[in-house]
Amino acid sequence: YMKKIQINFLGSEPDPSKKKFFLVVKVCAIVVAVLGVFAALAASNVISDEHPLSQIPFVKRVRQLIRSADRSLDGERDDRINILLLGMGGVGHEGPYLTDTIILASIKPTTRQVALISIPRDLAVPIPDYGWYKINHANAYGEARARESGGELVRTVLSDVLDMPIHYYVRIDFDGFMKLINDLGGIDVYVERGFVDTSYPTGENGNVRTLAFDAGWQHMDGGSALEFARSRHGSNGEGSDFARARRQQKILQAVKSRVFSLGTLRSPAKVSSVMEALSEHVKMNFSPWELLALARLAGTFDATSPITEVLDDDTDGFLVATIGADGAYLLVPRHNDWNPVRTFIQNIFTNGTGALATTAPIRIELQNGTTITGLAARTAAELEAAGFQVVRLGNAPTRTYTRTIIYDLSRGEHEAAQNELQQLLNAEVRNSAPSGSDTDTRGLADAGIAQAAGAPADFLIILGGE
Repeated sequence: YMKKIQINFLGSEPDPSKKKFFLVVKVCAIVVAVLGVFAALAASNVISDEHPLSQIPFVKRVRQLIRSADRSLDGERDDRINILLLGMGGVGHEGPYLTDTIILASIKPTTRQVALISIPRDLAVPIPDYGWYKINHANAYGEARARESGGELVRTVLSDVLDMPIHYYVRIDFDGFMKLINDLGGIDVYVERGFVDTSYPTGENGNVRTLAFDAGWQHMDGGSALEFARSRHGSNGEGSDFARARRQQKILQAVKSRVFSLGTLRSPAKVSSVMEALSEHVKMNFSPWELLALARLAGTFDATSPITEVLDDDTDGFLVATIGADGAYLLVPRHNDWNPVRTFIQNIFTNGTGALATTAPIRIELQNGTTITGLAARTAAELEAAGFQVVRLGNAPTRTYTRTIIYDLSRGEHEAAQNELQQLLNAEVRNSAPSGSDTDTRGLADAGIAQAAGAPADFLIILGGE
């Protein structure tokens, strides 16, 4: 006698809770799919802008992003995009809305060139409804009128003064600046002149403290980068606003290099994540699609360093110092004539040549430090594709290198390129002698390296096996 086996070909009844879960998932998937279809239709103009479906936030956002590929940034058609970069203390700092960092960043899309022009905070300008004041007051006056409108007022004032359109602005406070650099894992900056500042403000009741920076390459976190960018009373020629402006430009270049090396600009998700993290500390007039379009454009820039200028009161500068009616220190154009300043800035990409001013490519000497056949040639092709110029190719005197080593023969002149090379090649950097030394070969024991130091190259790279 065999016991009858009961077989349920229909299967057991599923758990009601699981049934409900899968139902919700299916419904959500259908909703997302439908919205996606409507967004695509909206983007392709099958659904008009006036159609109610186009007003759904999700559809509206997707529509903007899809269409952004066919739209131009302001100024792009004129081959000159101008962006104002502003830095302020922010809430909790003395003079929270005074913009002591003012940099005009200009982009020339057709040649992939960038220019950074530092505007001194003491420059006297006419501010509507207020009169002539230092340019660093404009943001504060704008905030007094209406919250979050300071950056727009600075943009308008400088556009009028320079007689040229400034299309966009980005304003960041101290906390946002530090967070950005910390989130990037820090930056590498070449300090040309070591200095000591015994009067660095602590932000507490006017107290000060001492800080110091050594010459050479320094890895900085957000805090030390902020100190490097803000210091105004340093020794060794670093005690002026103009010296500070040049340091701020170096910080910007280092941030750019770090962002490029991490591939941030190539990923819309990463761009969105960074901006969301900084949302409390950054104000700008870029729309989401414009921000992504700028990131795509920036991703095409080559490895050459940007053109950098500081408006100053040197003997050959465009400005002179004066004292205002209230006894304040001010900077004004020579002979009260703005035209030379305007002409210089408007022609920043052609100054000094009468034709298009091109930045020389970074020159590389490449040596194969291994026995791997063709390694140098393959690497040279990759570097040239990235915008570098390989001026010499060969084998190293020693062929037992395990790590790739970069020797900076430019004394820190091309720190942005050095950072990019380090990331591209996963290399170790060994820098030349500090600025002021009578030789670039000190510490380079290998005879082949010493000989290369006199060659017309900015960097010597010896390829390792790893």
